[in-house]
Amino acid sequence: MSTCRELEPRLSQFVDGDLAGDERAAVVAHLDSCAACRAIVADLERVRAAARLLGPVTPAGLSRIQLFSG
Repeated sequence: MSTCRELEPRLSQFVDGDLAGDERAAVVAHLDSCAACRAIVADLERVRAAARLLGPVTPAGLSRIQLFSG
């Protein structure tokens, strides 16, 4: 069984759907028994949903060219 410390760095990837196979299964198994990590996942899901509502944002005073030309 994995510990919170081992899995916490992968929770964001889990929420984003970027884990597969054994790695995803390990997170799911851990979440079944860990309320603290489930709370982190719920927070990450709320942040992701809120960010989606923002849409594209360009910082004031910067053009797209300035942002990506370095």
